[in-house]
Amino acid sequence: MSTRCQVTLFFDTRRKGLGKTAIGKGKSITLYHHCDGYPENMIPLLIRAYNGGKQGIINDYQISGDRLNDSYGIYFRSLYSPVKAVNHLVAADPTGFEIESANFKWTLHSDIEFYYKIFVNKKSWAIQVFVPQSFHDFWDNPTFSRLSAISPRMTLKQAEFWLARYEQERNER
Repeated sequence: MSTRCQVTLFFDTRRKGLGKTAIGKGKSITLYHHCDGYPENMIPLLIRAYNGGKQGIINDYQISGDRLNDSYGIYFRSLYSPVKAVNHLVAADPTGFEIESANFKWTLHSDIEFYYKIFVNKKSWAIQVFVPQSFHDFWDNPTFSRLSAISPRMTLKQAEFWLARYEQERNER
């Protein structure tokens, strides 16, 4: 049986001078991953997607001969745009992902074992991992209130360390 999951990317809509982050309508995209949705696969995949996007931008500069500093901010910000973030994620595992919905019009699948929130802002990606509280109850009624966080909201670098602890705890059980 496959370990299915869903990944929702939430995009920071903060504008200079407007204060707090407001994640609102039109600022999320949900993907369904058909198999290997466990953290040992998904966290490295997310890191690979993020790093692949950064490396692609650096390679573009090297090929064109441009100096990276000239437009550094503009091009690196594109890594954090909704379209680019989704493209990099899907490119990291093209046969595993299916784009499901955008603009907060999604439902949870009853067969998922993990749910990942990816928070994308102009400087970084962060992640938080969730699991159903009870698979039986979740199967009958898959709602967000029936999910429990198994990780804090963390940077991708922190997620590497969290994953090592998570794997160790699972092996000790």
